[in-house]
Amino acid sequence: ASSDEGITEEKEVIVRQTNYTAVPKVNDFYQMDGKPCSFKINSNARWKVAEITNTQNIISSISFNVGDEKPAGETIVSFTLKDDMTTGGTIGSAKAKIRLTSPDGLFGDVIFEINGISAYIIRAADVIDTGEEGGLDNDLLIQLKDLPNKTNWFGYVNRKASTFSHTEPPAKPQDNPINSKSCAALTTGGFSDWRMPTMREQLAIFTYIRNTGGNFSYYNYINKSSTANANLYFTSTQDGEASGNYAISVHPSNPIVRHGLNTYTYYSLKTDTDHNARCVRTIK
Repeated sequence: ASSDEGITEEKEVIVRQTNYTAVPKVNDFYQMDGKPCSFKINSNARWKVAEITNTQNIISSISFNVGDEKPAGETIVSFTLKDDMTTGGTIGSAKAKIRLTSPDGLFGDVIFEINGISAYIIRAADVIDTGEEGGLDNDLLIQLKDLPNKTNWFGYVNRKASTFSHTEPPAKPQDNPINSKSCAALTTGGFSDWRMPTMREQLAIFTYIRNTGGNFSYYNYINKSSTANANLYFTSTQDGEASGNYAISVHPSNPIVRHGLNTYTYYSLKTDTDHNARCVRTIK
């Protein structure tokens, strides 16, 4: 018999298991402005559209139908939401739900939502950050229009002038009852955390608009060459001087020269009642 007789050879066998799935890449919000939008679905197996729940009728069109099957890989889905913004935002916010399945039973149902909102969306990644002179740390939702009832800076940031400390930032807990003319009184989209933009945020918003065609009327911002108070926008930022009497306001497109540099910022008395204000919300 061979000298190797009776010897058992052992070999290691590695079994790799593939996890199949379909992953939607969907934005947190989409503007309900009637303009084309899209999202992606990445999958390592074919998938099928099982259900589109559009009970609020916010999806006007979409590039697939219930029953459609798509192959593995990346699929770009185009869609359009109904225009609620040019009519003043009567809906505010709405959702549609989509359910995907695996025709081969390789993964469970994948359910995701399309969130539409009647507000402007500006992404931090689309804004040139110029440091103190303008930048966004987070994506923002912006109200369709200025606050309708003008008041002073204290009213806009919902702080009582009699109890406000110059060293106390406006982001502190809001005064109650809430001032009906303030950002804190808004509930657009079902959100109750609307606020005044900071100086950097307001500068960034106006810079973004100027760099993308300068169509301030589309965003419903007042943009006149005059730097009268009625053409300025209050921000939540104070100017830092000792008396605490001033806050920073911003003009959309008319800079002044201060300290040898062009700037769109102005010093405004907090008690002025003829400035504009537009509320924003951080997308979390």
